[in-house]
Amino acid sequence: MVQQHPRRTASVLVATLTAVGLFLAGCSSPTDGEDADADAPAPELTAAEALAEAMAGGDFSEAPMGAEEREIAQADVDAALAQMEGIDREVEVSWVSSPYEEDEGLAADAAMRWHWSMPGSEQTWSYPISVHLSAEDSETWHATWSRDLIARELGENGVFVVERTDADRGAILDGDGEILVAERPVFRIGIDKTFIESDDWADAALALAEELDFSNPQAYADRVLAYGPRAFVDAVVIPQDNPEGLDLDTLRALDGVHFVSGVRIQGPTESFARPVLGRVGEATAEIIENSEGSIEAGDIIGLSGLQAQYEEVLRGRPAVAISVVDGAPVSDAGEGANDGEGAGEDDDGAGGETDGGGTGAEAAGDGQPEGAEPTQVFTFDAGDGIDLETTLDADMQVLAEKILAEVEPASALVALRPSDGHVLAVASGPGSQGWSTATLGQYAPGSTFKMVTALAMLREGMELEDTVQCPETLTVDGRTFSNNPGYPDEMLGDITMTEAIAHSCNTTFLAQHDRIGPADLASAATALGLLDSGEFGYPLFLGSVPQEVGATNHAAAMMGQGQVLASPMGMAVVAASLSAGQTVRPTLIRNLADLTADPAEGAEGDDVPEGGDTQDSSTDGDDGGADDEDGTTGDEGGTTGDDDGATGDQAGATGDDDGAAGESEEDGATGVPGDDGDGTDGGEGAQATETSPLTHEEAAVLRQAMRAVVVDGTTPMLADVDGPPVVAKSGTAEHGSGEAIRTWVIAIQGDLAVAAFVEDGEYGAATSGPLVAEFLDGIN
Repeated sequence: MVQQHPRRTASVLVATLTAVGLFLAGCSSPTDGEDADADAPAPELTAAEALAEAMAGGDFSEAPMGAEEREIAQADVDAALAQMEGIDREVEVSWVSSPYEEDEGLAADAAMRWHWSMPGSEQTWSYPISVHLSAEDSETWHATWSRDLIARELGENGVFVVERTDADRGAILDGDGEILVAERPVFRIGIDKTFIESDDWADAALALAEELDFSNPQAYADRVLAYGPRAFVDAVVIPQDNPEGLDLDTLRALDGVHFVSGVRIQGPTESFARPVLGRVGEATAEIIENSEGSIEAGDIIGLSGLQAQYEEVLRGRPAVAISVVDGAPVSDAGEGANDGEGAGEDDDGAGGETDGGGTGAEAAGDGQPEGAEPTQVFTFDAGDGIDLETTLDADMQVLAEKILAEVEPASALVALRPSDGHVLAVASGPGSQGWSTATLGQYAPGSTFKMVTALAMLREGMELEDTVQCPETLTVDGRTFSNNPGYPDEMLGDITMTEAIAHSCNTTFLAQHDRIGPADLASAATALGLLDSGEFGYPLFLGSVPQEVGATNHAAAMMGQGQVLASPMGMAVVAASLSAGQTVRPTLIRNLADLTADPAEGAEGDDVPEGGDTQDSSTDGDDGGADDEDGTTGDEGGTTGDDDGATGDQAGATGDDDGAAGESEEDGATGVPGDDGDGTDGGEGAQATETSPLTHEEAAVLRQAMRAVVVDGTTPMLADVDGPPVVAKSGTAEHGSGEAIRTWVIAIQGDLAVAAFVEDGEYGAATSGPLVAEFLDGIN
C-alpha cells in the first residue's frame, strides 16, 4: 500500500463514558478516607485512553506500561501493521469496568474497538479487543500488552498483508452507446536510439516525422537528440487497428523506427476530443499525496477534462483483501528498469501518460513472505466504475479534428443536433494548445451575432421586406463605424432587411441602437440559448451580453462587438435554436444524473476477527471541473472594430488577451471579465431578467434570411455542398488594434447546426467558411 500520513485518533463514546468516568471517579478506590475530585476522569479510564491513542498513532513512547513492554508493543505494532500504513485507523474505548481487587493490587477491564477505513471508500472494518489494566495503587495504572490487542488472528508472529485489486474503469461511450475511450491495444511508434548509430539519430527522426506528416519535424528530431543514448522516444501512439490509415509497413522500414505494443486508455485517435474528455495517465506524486490512501503509485487515473472531473465514479471502488501471514512482510521489489534515461513526457508536454523512453519491464513483489499461506480476515468486492455516456459522434469528431489539424491559430468546430441538443462534435485545433476553445473560448462573435440582433428587431415589428438604410459610415456618440472594405456598393443606401443580413451591413444594425435596448438584446440572446447559465455537467461558457453599457458599446454590441462575448459552442447553440424553432441546451453527457448521484453503498466486508462488523456508507462524487493541464487560456475581454473587415474609427472596449476586459473609451464601463468556463454569469448585468421564448415563426423568418446569406451573400462556398440546402451567417471581429481578426461561420443543414471559429484569420467567410464546407461535404 502507498505510505500515507493517515488520520489516526483514539476516540471515546462521549455520552456513555462521561457518565462512566464520573461514576468511576467516585468509586475507583475502595480505600477509605480519600476524596477524589468528582470532575476528574477515573485514572483507569485515562490509562485506557492513553493505550488507545498509542495503538492508533503507532507510538508507544508514552503508553501506560513498563519500559520493556513498551519496546515489545512498539516492535509488534511496527511489524504487524507495516502494510496497513495507508489505511486510516482509529481505536475507540467503549467501556471500562469499575476497579476490583486482584492479587495485592487493583485491576480493571476495558473494551475497545479497532476501526479501519478502507482507501477509496467509506467502507469500515471494525472489530473488538479486550484490555486488562492493573495498578499497585489507585492512581498509577498499566495495561497488559499482548499481540491480541492488535488482532487475535495475528498470533505470535502474524502480520497483516493488504492486497488491492483495481475495479474496471468506466468507459466513455458515444451517442450510440459504443465505446469511445477505453483500454485499447496500441502501438507506440518512435525512434529507438540503440538501433542506429548516433550520427544517424537526427536524420532518422526527421524521416519518421516527415512520413507522419508532422508540421514541425525538426521539433521531434530535437526531442530525440535531447534524450540519452539508449532512449526510445515516442513519435505517435496509435490504436493497433490503425483507424487513421497510416502506412505501417513503410514506417517499420525506416531506419531506427521501433513499434512497441502496449495498452492505453484513449479514443479512436490519440488526441480524440482531449481538451474536453481529458486524458488518463499515471497518478502524480501530488495526486497520490492528496488522495488519503485511495490512489497508489502506478495507478492510472484521469488527469484532465471529464476524465478528471468524474474520476471517482469512473474509477470505481477497488477490491481490498486483508490477510494474516506468518512472519515479517518483505518490501516491494525495485521500480523496474527504464532504459529511456528520462524520456518521460508525452508529446503534448504533459508527463506521466507514456514513458516516452525505454521499454524496460517492471518487477514488483506482492508484499508477502515467500511460501506463506495467508489467512484472509477481511474482504470487500470491487465496485466497477460507471460509464460516462456522451452524445459525441466519433466520425464527426475525427473529421472535425482532421479539418482543424492544419489551422495554426486557435480554432474550433462544433456540431449540434438541434432536435435534441446533442453535441456531436466539439473540436479544438492544435493551435489552441490543449485549451478547449470550442467550449471555453470567449470572443466577440462579430456578425454571427446579428442573428440575435435581427430577432430583437423582429420583436420590435420589423420584417425582412422592410426597407432599411445602409450608409457607408455611421457615427454614434462621436465614434465612426463603417462597413468592410469589400462591401458591395450596390448594397448601400436603401436595401431590404434581408439584404442587410445577407451582405452583413454593419451600419444598418448600428442604426437600430436607439430602438433596440441592451435588455432587448439580452432577451433575444437568452431566447436563442446564448445566455444559459445552467448546469451542463462539463465546463462551459456560452456567452454574455452586458446590459450596463453606454451608447457606443451598445451600438457595437448590435453587430456582435463591444463587450458581447461568445464561445463557438454558444454560437452553435444559436444556430441550433434557429433550426429547432425553440431554445436549445447543449447536451454532452447523457447520463449526468448517474454520474452526479451519491454512489451506491459499498459491498459488505467479511470480517473474521471476533465481533467484527462492517459499516456501509457512501461517498460523494467529485463534480468539480478540471482544466487541461497543458492548455493555455484563450479568453477575450471586450473587443473593438467593425464587422467583416470593418475599418475606420473604432468603438468599444479593448480587452487584454489574458481574459481581463478593458474599459470603454466612451464611459469607462468595465468589460466582461474572462470566464473560468464553469458556465456562470459573464458579469454583472449580463443576463436578461425577462425573456420571451423563441417561436417557430420567428425562427423560420430568420432562417429565410440566412438562406439569402448563402445564395446571394457572403457564404457562396456553402451553396453547393453535399446534402440538403444550407443556411448560414458569417462573422468577423477585430480585436485590440485590429491586427487580430476573429473569424466565424454558423450554419444549419437539416438536423445539424455547425459553428466554425478561427482566432486570427482573414475574415469570416474566407477563413471559416471553407472549414464548414469541408465538414458538411465530409459527413454527407
